[in-house]
Amino acid sequence: IKELLEEEWGRREVLVEDGVWARTMEDESTRPERRRAIFSPANAETSLQYNMELRSWVTLAVDGVTAQLILWTARELTGPWMSTVIHNIPAPFDDLTVFKCYAGKGHPELAEPAEPGQGVELVFSYVCNSPSDSSLLFEEGMGGLYAPLFVRVRLGLGEGGRDAI
Repeated sequence: IKELLEEEWGRREVLVEDGVWARTMEDESTRPERRRAIFSPANAETSLQYNMELRSWVTLAVDGVTAQLILWTARELTGPWMSTVIHNIPAPFDDLTVFKCYAGKGHPELAEPAEPGQGVELVFSYVCNSPSDSSLLFEEGMGGLYAPLFVRVRLGLGEGGRDAI
């Protein structure tokens, strides 16, 4: 944590090929053209977190084609990644001819701890905007426009009492 707070990046590592990580300041192999994505397609303005209760890495994609929030999970940081739809963006923001939703972020600090037999709770936020018509920001009923919208999701239990995604 100290290194992050002091912006000391010497120990930062990047994925340069399947299963191979290299320090960014020490290795020629870390040139941008050699770097590999952890998952694809990449999500801009998102969070990537390890969820101890799920024993998985989690990230969120806001799908601009289907107006859905998609949870991506993987046991290992480098995958394989699996996806599932966890939320349909409600009206009026599901009208993709007017609105653009993006910036899916996880908020584990807001989730209630898992109770036995009740699954795992996840809290996410996303933002919707109207890039082609900024006057909508000032219309009545548009208080959620360009402000974080929060979603609380409880994942059910799968076989053997384990959390299913």
